[in-house]
Amino acid sequence: MSNKKQSPYGSWESAITPEKIIEGGLKFNEVRIDNNDIYFLEGRPSESGRNVILKHNSDGITTDIITDNFNSRNAVHEYGGGSYVVSGGVVF
Repeated sequence: MSNKKQSPYGSWESAITPEKIIEGGLKFNEVRIDNNDIYFLEGRPSESGRNVILKHNSDGITTDIITDNFNSRNAVHEYGGGSYVVSGGVVF
């Protein structure tokens, strides 16, 4: 265990920095099941918060469904809707 050091309130050094808070923490939302495949929305802080639709198939392979220049995020889901739907392997 490291040596403890007493510091005045609010002046201590913390290993938890604002950069550490925003760099990690992938978010998974909007899970959809289509036959044996699982689709989900992944928020990527490292890509300016871009939301990517991914597919996880029964072989255990996960792939991005949308390309780097797209973001599956819109104002529709703020009113209770989703940002995508999948049917028969086709994503809308």
